[in-house]
Amino acid sequence: EESGRRAAAWAIERSGVPDRTELRLLAVVFDWCYPLFSDSNRARVAERMARGVEKILPQRGLRPLSSAVLASIALADDWPGSEQALTTAFEKRWRTELLPALRDGRGLGPPADAVAFLEMCHPAQDNLNLDLWSQAPAFFRQFPVYLLLNYYPAPIVVEGHRFRRPAELTTAQSDPAALGELAR
Repeated sequence: EESGRRAAAWAIERSGVPDRTELRLLAVVFDWCYPLFSDSNRARVAERMARGVEKILPQRGLRPLSSAVLASIALADDWPGSEQALTTAFEKRWRTELLPALRDGRGLGPPADAVAFLEMCHPAQDNLNLDLWSQAPAFFRQFPVYLLLNYYPAPIVVEGHRFRRPAELTTAQSDPAALGELAR
């Protein structure tokens, strides 16, 4: 509860129109710490978040969309524009901009966009009964493999040649120079 009070105090003391990163954080704090806000502070934070959604929702890309969706869902009972913002997000942005890219095999973009997308999927399913994964099944069958491959270690350069360090079952570290030499 003490951590929640600190998070709520942080949200209350912020000012100006939030950028996409701050809007995402405000959405999490607003949702998780809702009962810790007084009515006046809740209204103040909600109004600020609503201005952030209006500014960020038109921006292209998954990260702005995800932040706007998270905030709109968190604001559902506190902002009359929430429903319209979610309609814009899913009927316009998702269906016309992002879903066609997934169906054409163009993917989600950089790994940070994939994380933003995953953050948006759960509340969309739980609060709106909207299963985004079912709308592009071919892409999402391969998506877990894509996410795992993002963690593949960076190559090691030995005498101008690039080598990948294999996964090891022991805790002992191998010598990349020796492995590179043996691999050549």
